[in-house]
Amino acid sequence: MYILIGSGLGEAPSSASTNCSAISMDRFDKQPADLQRVLSKSFKDPVEWFDRLDRESKFALTEIFNRMCGYGVWRYVRLILKIDPAEAPVLMGDRVFQVPGRTPSVYFMSLGRNALIDALMATRRFCRAHGLGASQHKGQTTLREISKSDGLHISIGPGDQFDAHIDKYSPVTEHPGSELCSNLPSPAALAHTVRELFPEIIRRKTGIPGVQVFPEPPPPPAGTTPQQEAASPAIVAMTWHTRTKPRTPRVVASPLLSVEVVTRINRAIKEQVSPDALLPSHVRARRAKARWAAETAGPNEEAALRMARDAAEGEAREYPDAQQFALDLAELMEQARRSHVAWVKINLPQYGSSDFSSRRAIAGQIRRIALILRNYLADHAKDVRTIVVIFGSGDFSTREEVKLP
Repeated sequence: MYILIGSGLGEAPSSASTNCSAISMDRFDKQPADLQRVLSKSFKDPVEWFDRLDRESKFALTEIFNRMCGYGVWRYVRLILKIDPAEAPVLMGDRVFQVPGRTPSVYFMSLGRNALIDALMATRRFCRAHGLGASQHKGQTTLREISKSDGLHISIGPGDQFDAHIDKYSPVTEHPGSELCSNLPSPAALAHTVRELFPEIIRRKTGIPGVQVFPEPPPPPAGTTPQQEAASPAIVAMTWHTRTKPRTPRVVASPLLSVEVVTRINRAIKEQVSPDALLPSHVRARRAKARWAAETAGPNEEAALRMARDAAEGEAREYPDAQQFALDLAELMEQARRSHVAWVKINLPQYGSSDFSSRRAIAGQIRRIALILRNYLADHAKDVRTIVVIFGSGDFSTREEVKLP
C-alpha cells in the first residue's frame, strides 16, 4: 500500500526505532535493524557497499543514523543514495594530515520532503536556516540541529532528496525562539564559519586544501564562566582515565573532604546511583548479553563464551564507575567552591565515536550525581552552577554543559 506524503509518493513511515546505537566499527550484520533495512533497499549488495566505506564515511553514516533515529525521523528515510567524502587529507613529507572544511555528506531519498521537514521541526531541536545562513544550499530547505557541540545539518531538496552531514561546530547553540535560525554573528556562528565554511570555499576556489583562517581556540582560562574560555587552562578540572581494574571506594579523608563527608557521600551514592550509570547503553547491553550467554553455555561453548564475557567486562571497565566518579566530582566541586569559581570541567576521553547517542543521557546522570553531592558539601557548593563535560578527544570530541540550579 502507498500513501501520499508531502510532495511525493512513498511507503508509510515505519514505527519509531528502538535501537538507535549504530557503531561504525561493527560489521553490517551488527548494525541496528532499521539501518540494515534501508541499506538493503538501497544497494544490491549492502554488505559489500558498507564494508568498502572509509572510516570517516562509516562514522558519518552511523552518527547521522543515530541522531535521526533518536529524534524519531529515521522512519522517513526511504533510500541511501551515496556518500560524499570529507576534505581529503594532505600528504606532507611522510606524514598525513587531516584538513579543516567539509565533513562527509550522506545523500538520501525520503518518503516525502514536507513530512520530513514537519517531523524535524516538531522535535523543537531544529531551526530553518535562511538568508546568509542558507547561502550554500540554494534551492533547498536547510535545517540545523540546536546543539552546544557539533550539530546535524539537513538540507532537503530537490524533490524528495535530501543530504545530511555533521557540522563539527554547531552555529546554533540556543533555541532562537522561532522556526528561523538566527543570523547574528555569535561566537558559535563565527566558529562554524571560519573553521568549516571558509576552508571549504577556499579549497573549491583555489584548490589549496587545509587553509585555517583562525587557529583552534586555546584551552579555557581560570575564569568563572564557561563563556570566558580564551587563554589559559581551567583551574578546576579533571580527566578520568581508563581503569584497568576496579577500585575500592575511598573511606579516608582527602585534602578537601573529611572522613565523615566521604563516608556520607559513599553511602548516599551507593544507595541512589548504579555503578553502571555512566556506561553507554550499547556497552551495557553487550555486557549483559555476554554474561547471559556465558551462564547458559553448553559444554562445548563455555571457553569461547567466557572469553567473550571477559572481553565485554573489560570494555565496560574502560568507563567511569559512577560511585567512584562521584567522589572525584565532589572534590572538584569543593575545590571550585574554595576558589570562588562557578564552573568545573571534566574530561572523559574514553568515550569514543560509537558512544555519541548516549552522551546526553550520561550528562544527565552526572547532573543527578552533582545534585546528590550538594547535600554533603560545605555551603552545598551552591555557587558551582555549571559542569562542562568533554566527551572523547580530537575530532570526535563533543561538549555538554550541565546546568545546576
